[in-house]
Amino acid sequence: MRKIYVWFCALVLAIMAGCSSLGLVQPKTFEERYAYAIATNASVRVAAAQAVTSKAITPETGRTILNGTDNARALLDESLNLVGTDAELNLHQALLTIENLMKMLKSNGVEVPEL
Repeated sequence: MRKIYVWFCALVLAIMAGCSSLGLVQPKTFEERYAYAIATNASVRVAAAQAVTSKAITPETGRTILNGTDNARALLDESLNLVGTDAELNLHQALLTIENLMKMLKSNGVEVPEL
């Protein structure tokens, strides 16, 4: 089941990346940005796990990244229970966290999808 979820997230992310490269509209509504963040967070988790397996990053770095994705997911889940500005702030904080985790992976030579 987990593999199906990971592949689904990767597919959603690929479609969104394709839309972006074609000049199509970026996600703008809260729901669209939330879905984008969930898919990107899942992609970062997969990239980190693969990087540890291939020894591109240390297990400690992998744990740090996975803990960061857990924190981002918690912020995303919490944002669903909030309204207005609070929900937007949680979503924004989660996206910043994910972006920083992506930079950490990239600095170790790991390819990850762009936000």
